[in-house]
Amino acid sequence: LLPLAVVDHGERLTKAVNDTERGQRLFIAKGCAMCHQQSGAGPILDGKRFDVAYISGFLANPPSAGRAQGKPTMPNLGLKQREITSLVAYLNSDRRVTAR
Repeated sequence: LLPLAVVDHGERLTKAVNDTERGQRLFIAKGCAMCHQQSGAGPILDGKRFDVAYISGFLANPPSAGRAQGKPTMPNLGLKQREITSLVAYLNSDRRVTAR
């Protein structure tokens, strides 16, 4: 049998995470790490901070320029506003996102 987690009455089932932690998880779950860490297709994001309005708009609707020429571009991931807020918090935190 599989083990069952026991939670006392009134306790949360999972630990609440802040926007930065949620953004880090989304960075992996949405596949951002594939281009920005492993393949080198995306720009290196280490040590960069972004204007919140600019990067939020970029994540909501990435420009398609370059696709016609076969250049790698960021796909539109259909992110929800909460996901964008979390990703921006992660990108603008003191973090290292690349393995290079």
